[in-house]
Amino acid sequence: MEQVEPGYVGYVVETDIREDMLFCKPIECNTTAKEVFTMIHNFFNENGILWENCVGLCTDGAPSMAGKNAGLQALVGKVVEELSWTMHRWSSIKHK
Repeated sequence: MEQVEPGYVGYVVETDIREDMLFCKPIECNTTAKEVFTMIHNFFNENGILWENCVGLCTDGAPSMAGKNAGLQALVGKVVEELSWTMHRWSSIKHK
């Protein structure tokens, strides 16, 4: 089974808060913070999205994502001055 990395975007239209899928890309390598950052960074560049418009980041609690010194949070924090970070936990269900 191929693994994919979804990216969602939340935004405001007038007084309505909306959320849509921004991208869904196959993971072609390890899911390290650097690889995930590179995937997002390349998508932003290819689509003319500026990092300065990113005000928040939500990830799972994995150390490679949540690490404030070397995780995705830290890497994005290097290109976005004021970043709000939250953690979201998904329940994993294994079906037989």
